[in-house]
Amino acid sequence: MAQPLVDEGTAVPLFSFGYRDESGEIVRDPNFPDLPSWVEAYQIVRGEEPSGPQFEIWQALFNMAVTSSRRWSCRAARPTTSSPVRRGGTADAR
Repeated sequence: MAQPLVDEGTAVPLFSFGYRDESGEIVRDPNFPDLPSWVEAYQIVRGEEPSGPQFEIWQALFNMAVTSSRRWSCRAARPTTSSPVRRGGTADAR
């Protein structure tokens, strides 16, 4: 969605949020290899690595965002008829 704005010069990409690699480090997103991750951008601007409670909160939000962007949809796999457990509870399933 932002690409047309970048193409016309209205927007300039500064960083991507990044990608957590196998070792747990936040690195450049493979989809945007020319953009620094947020952690890299912070280091460029501040001259130090992010740390402390605020960074821990940011990482928690980062993890939630990544998880929610990969949500599962199981709608097509659900049964078309009700089971006794779903209909009347565990007592009816005996």
